[in-house]
Amino acid sequence: MKHFFLSAIALFLLPFPVLANGDTDIAQLESNEPGCPQDIEPLVARMLLDLPGYANRVIARSRSVADRPIDTYVMLAGEADFEPLPLEPPQVDTPDLDNTSPNLHQVFFTTWERSYRDTGISDLQTYHWLFLVNTESGWRLDMMFSRSTSYPIVGPVTPPRESSRGTIGQALQLWLRDCRARSRY
Repeated sequence: MKHFFLSAIALFLLPFPVLANGDTDIAQLESNEPGCPQDIEPLVARMLLDLPGYANRVIARSRSVADRPIDTYVMLAGEADFEPLPLEPPQVDTPDLDNTSPNLHQVFFTTWERSYRDTGISDLQTYHWLFLVNTESGWRLDMMFSRSTSYPIVGPVTPPRESSRGTIGQALQLWLRDCRARSRY
């Protein structure tokens, strides 16, 4: 419990995330506009602002199912980069990723996570490559890949792994579900 309060205090001491245009005015993200933004940049800015809370709830739910010896918290989600990487046509049939869709958007962002162990505190920086698609029913997570490294001393980076069912992927899917629900009401 002591670690949670220290994490919460550290989170409030960190500066607000910088938005893609360089502004730090969080009020821009908290508009009175109902529902999900239709444009990718405002959508992702709102999503990343809420991501640590959603991810920490996913982690808390998984702890109640199985005792986890490590207490991990997502502390911060960084600024998004929307410059897509070129995608080659698939060599084999991959139904999960329709890279020819004009509604498919690539987003790159990082998260900073902290783990409390018996041996001490360790920080982790994770790089995420997110594929979002805008469908008739709203925004959906199509696929996500992640790589991790220790922080602040950058060590070897893990190989990319499909992570849409991991903690961050589940948190993003829950946030998008809630966003779609706000659009309906």
